[in-house]
Amino acid sequence: MTCLLRRSIGLIQRPFRLSAVTWQHVQRCQSKADPKTDPSNETEPLRLSDSCVKQLKKLGMDKNLRVFVEGGGCSGFQYKFDLDPSFNPEDRVIEKDGVKIVVDKESLEYLKGSTIDYSEELIRSAFRVVNNPVAEQGCSCGSSFNVKL
Repeated sequence: MTCLLRRSIGLIQRPFRLSAVTWQHVQRCQSKADPKTDPSNETEPLRLSDSCVKQLKKLGMDKNLRVFVEGGGCSGFQYKFDLDPSFNPEDRVIEKDGVKIVVDKESLEYLKGSTIDYSEELIRSAFRVVNNPVAEQGCSCGSSFNVKL
């Protein structure tokens, strides 16, 4: 059994499927949240590193960094990033030092407590999600993850 979720990215609807086990995990996490350890009780559900803020300021203030999670990748789910000037009514906006990160509510369930970072290496430079408490394991490139059950 699968549950079809709809993700809003601008005006485009992107459906993706979650397995029944994963959907049950999300529901269980929402219903049995411990107020002391639940990341949703934090003032900000996502943290932005200084390097992320610095890079977003370099890119300009006319677009926001949209972070979302899709089904796919090596480990089951993958992080995606997009520069997007628009907001949707169900989006959550996280702001630090004048830059904004936009996350839809479905993706936020998989990102709560994480840090959005910007990394520069010899072979690539990219935004990435680090210290995700929901992720059990990921691939070596860091763009996909598996959910803790």
